[in-house]
Amino acid sequence: METLHALLIHPYPGQMNEAPRELGWVIERLPALPELLGARFFRSQGEAHTYLILTTWDPEAGRKMDQDDTLEPEEGAQGLPRPDQLYRLALPGPIEGETEEWFLRYVWGYSRSGMEARHALVLVVSRSAGQENQMRQRWIGGLRALAAEVPIGQVFLARSIPQGAKETEPMFLCYLGCPSEEASKAVREHPLYDEIGNWLSRFAQVRAFDFAPLFPDYRAPG
Repeated sequence: METLHALLIHPYPGQMNEAPRELGWVIERLPALPELLGARFFRSQGEAHTYLILTTWDPEAGRKMDQDDTLEPEEGAQGLPRPDQLYRLALPGPIEGETEEWFLRYVWGYSRSGMEARHALVLVVSRSAGQENQMRQRWIGGLRALAAEVPIGQVFLARSIPQGAKETEPMFLCYLGCPSEEASKAVREHPLYDEIGNWLSRFAQVRAFDFAPLFPDYRAPG
């Protein structure tokens, strides 16, 4: 099963222009990571930008990397770090601000053939007090109904991976990909979208983000 790494960056006001430059440096080095299946880079709408980077990794390569601290470096280059260290160590300079990151597994997903999903509405849900299985079933049911009525190219629900023997409280990331800003607005204004958010807010902390593409999506060759 694929591993999803999500990195959410909230730069300080003076760093708004630095973040795209630092992330652009990372993009040039993505082909050097054979374990990487794909990457998406987003910037939130509005003046106070938040950046979201979603990367999907091959699980077999991930298990291999558990045995080695780094990949074999090219001649004259430093070894590339493990996926959970990539964006911390590979940047030429730190992005000053607050950073959140999660490692997740895909729970459910849906895609519509022929429709792009470059713009995204993202829900980050944590501190849930309800029964997880029941919550997931109702949540997925709501997403199915929403996808049938609005222009969504892709939607998925992912859950945080437990770290260690004791499970910490789960965190969920819900991605609703749309072909355009207008389509995102149509989804955001649909009653079912509000219904899902209001229902989740009854027993969990819900943060909603409206993202536009920052760079073209990266897909591993082959």
